[in-house]
Amino acid sequence: MKRPVRILLTVVAVIAVIVCIFCILFIVQYVRGKSVSDKLGSGVRSGQVVEPLDPQDDGKYMAINVDFDSLHDVNPEIYAWIEVPGTNINYAVVQSAADDLFYDDHGVDRSYYSGGSIFSQRYNTTTFQDPVTVLYGRQSQTMFAQVNNFADAAFFAKNQKIFVYTPDKVYEYTIFAAYPHSSEHLLLCHDFTDSQQFADYFASLGEAINANYRRELFPQAGDKVLTLSTCYRQNRMQRFLVQGVLTETYDVIK
Repeated sequence: MKRPVRILLTVVAVIAVIVCIFCILFIVQYVRGKSVSDKLGSGVRSGQVVEPLDPQDDGKYMAINVDFDSLHDVNPEIYAWIEVPGTNINYAVVQSAADDLFYDDHGVDRSYYSGGSIFSQRYNTTTFQDPVTVLYGRQSQTMFAQVNNFADAAFFAKNQKIFVYTPDKVYEYTIFAAYPHSSEHLLLCHDFTDSQQFADYFASLGEAINANYRRELFPQAGDKVLTLSTCYRQNRMQRFLVQGVLTETYDVIK
């Protein structure tokens, strides 16, 4: 065999080995990241509404089985848990104090994970008291892949709730809209603290293309809206948004 041919084959073999190594590392980190998310969520189920002991107490209470102490041992930046009944969305929610896109490709334990996490950015507080709170997740096999299911009218009609658990409160949202949207940054391009901009944005949803919505639930100034944002399955240049309005707040039973 001629020397140039041997050199070429050697180079090809080395490149093939390097590619294989990277593929193996990618698979390992993906499986590890997914297993971390699955392990954290394995015991988490819907909270149970609890009647107050005092008949005169008109508060609303819920018992939850999210162990936030254990979650904070994994990562103190975990501040909530989201569950969307009818989907596999049942994950911790994080927000980085230093890098708004950190959790786009890191797991909730802060290790690299191409599937990312469910996260908010510092444009929001972590109180869910902003006019519009946006949670991001990748359109992958896990995380927010099933957000796109709400593009189907029958699925949208059947599944109407989002629950967010925090150490002290449970927030119940009723879904009022699901639609493809441009890739604009929602919180940078709209000042939802301005009541007129808030009203104008949601009033315009009735004109959205390929949208599912419940017009009677369109939010009014003073309402709290939760937005789930991911890539649109039909057009990766767009986002797909599912939005719910806060309809109930529960105190967590300690």
